[in-house]
Amino acid sequence: MLLQFIRGTHLTPTLATLGAGSSRCPLLASGVLALLACAFLGVAGDTLLLADDILPFSEVKVGMKGEGRSVFEGSAISKFNAEVIGVMQNIAPKRNLILVRLSGDPMDRTGVQEGMSGSPIYVNGRIIGAVAYSWAFSKEAIAGVTPIEEMLEVQRRGGGSPGRSKTAPPLPGVSPISALFRPDDLVRHFEHYLTSGGLQAEPMASLRPIPTPLLFSGFSAPLLDRMRPDLAGAGLLPMQAGTAGKSAPGSDPLEPGSAMAVKLVRGDVEISAVGTVTYRDGDRIVGFGHPLLNLGPTSLPLAGAYVHALFPSLESSFKIASPASEELGSISQDRTVGVAGSLSAPPRLIPVRVQMSGNTTRPQKFAFDVMDDAFLTPYLLYASLNAILSSAQKDFGEATVRLLDGSVMKVAGYDDIKLNNFFSGDLAPFYASGTVAYVSLLILNNEYHPTRISSINLELEYADERRVARVEQVWCGRERARPGEKVPLTVTLQPYRGEEITRTFEMTLPEELTPGRIVLQVGDGQTVSRKEEQSAGGEIHPRDLTQLIWLINHIRTNERLYVILTRPDNGILLQGARMPDLPPSKALVMVRPQAEGNYVRVDLRGIVEDSIPTDFAIEGYKLLTLEVEDSNR
Repeated sequence: MLLQFIRGTHLTPTLATLGAGSSRCPLLASGVLALLACAFLGVAGDTLLLADDILPFSEVKVGMKGEGRSVFEGSAISKFNAEVIGVMQNIAPKRNLILVRLSGDPMDRTGVQEGMSGSPIYVNGRIIGAVAYSWAFSKEAIAGVTPIEEMLEVQRRGGGSPGRSKTAPPLPGVSPISALFRPDDLVRHFEHYLTSGGLQAEPMASLRPIPTPLLFSGFSAPLLDRMRPDLAGAGLLPMQAGTAGKSAPGSDPLEPGSAMAVKLVRGDVEISAVGTVTYRDGDRIVGFGHPLLNLGPTSLPLAGAYVHALFPSLESSFKIASPASEELGSISQDRTVGVAGSLSAPPRLIPVRVQMSGNTTRPQKFAFDVMDDAFLTPYLLYASLNAILSSAQKDFGEATVRLLDGSVMKVAGYDDIKLNNFFSGDLAPFYASGTVAYVSLLILNNEYHPTRISSINLELEYADERRVARVEQVWCGRERARPGEKVPLTVTLQPYRGEEITRTFEMTLPEELTPGRIVLQVGDGQTVSRKEEQSAGGEIHPRDLTQLIWLINHIRTNERLYVILTRPDNGILLQGARMPDLPPSKALVMVRPQAEGNYVRVDLRGIVEDSIPTDFAIEGYKLLTLEVEDSNR
């Protein structure tokens, strides 16, 4: 067993130590054979220490008694009793489990607690594994323990390429950006994001990973209640929390049995998962004994945690805790049997900076960093931005949120993505947060090229009122016109609880316009964009990431009234490029070989587009027709 264990460990540090001279076995101080011989003779090397303090799964027997370690109050590690009552082999391919009955204070009062995942179990001073599994409504404190050898396999993987845990597909629509024209769909999407994305809690009657307390610092209770069903469905226990201070000077906050916090978001708002350190080897640690979210390679800040109290519950008791403000390294692996990381490696995150003005005496500034992950980053952005808006302003009622010019998402190697827009109504904060989050989803999950968001900078203007205006009437000053002539247009807007507004302006018809009927579309940006997509009659896909960013940067905004002259078209969109007014024979030739290809027929072609800025979120859509006469008559 010792040979088997040594084969699975890092040998370099021990060989280097022996190579420098070992007084206890100087004749065997080189090579693997020397390492084995010295280990059996009792050399105090890294490999021997690991072998000495580990009890392999194959040697664990029913009836063995020992102790566990965890934090139940503050940051002090406490001990409790443990007795092996079962050994289960192959509960999953090459995965085993040890059943342990826990006792003593506070286990007799609380049973297995949410937040103690990773608590190490020792028999005769040797670790057998980590408390990781339980049953809801259990009358006894019986836990499933993940063998330590399986957890150390995760530690030996080292780091990886974070950010690609799983793909978050865009919402259904005519094009990838279609959902940005349907803000209500965005809100519904993010309120069921985790469970619809495949994160599901284990049934209560089954052996399940101990639910992980997810601490939300800076989140209001109403917002957290809104998020709770989706989080609970994913097996996460959302809890309001503050942030604990730094560790005492000279203390070692992360040793086996210490409370640990893994931060998904850090800064003015924080989202942290709490568990327990299982094993530490130098600056490398493992914990939890089960996955956090099973992300694979990742990069998350690691910190200690402070336990305020225990909450006994008949269903499942839990720890009330706060993450420490001082970070101590990062988690680089999130796997089936636990998390692993290093106290010397810094995390890789996406910085988000927010400046909010409006109904405050001076602009407020907020800063937070969010984990870089294709699946989780959009959700965490949505939650964190709503937390800031909720905390700095209010949870319910009428509001207007304007994303000002200068609100950008920076993508390494590409043009900045413009996020300026205007939202008003009871769900305005959720619309604004959902728009930013969904753009990040499109970029991180694009099908063209791996990307990384460098930073997100938002300048928000907020008001405690509804600023909406409906398009009531539109009329044209004439029914016929010639190319090059100016056409007068009058629009009546009805603001919410305000006086009617009339706007008059002129549109100049292009000189090259051919005779025939044209259609004038007048309305809000979202409706006009949806109509434009519907007229295409099929899916529209950008050719590459550059074109996707271009499309996002040219989204029509909600505070402008749009006027578009269109006419029937016999063209197509081929791989994102418009080819208007094709002869029917040529259109058939180009389309027929690509019956399943990347093209769409275009029924209407835009001729001229103009827009009028307003101080309202525009709603409504009207159509007019105009006959273009032959200019030679």
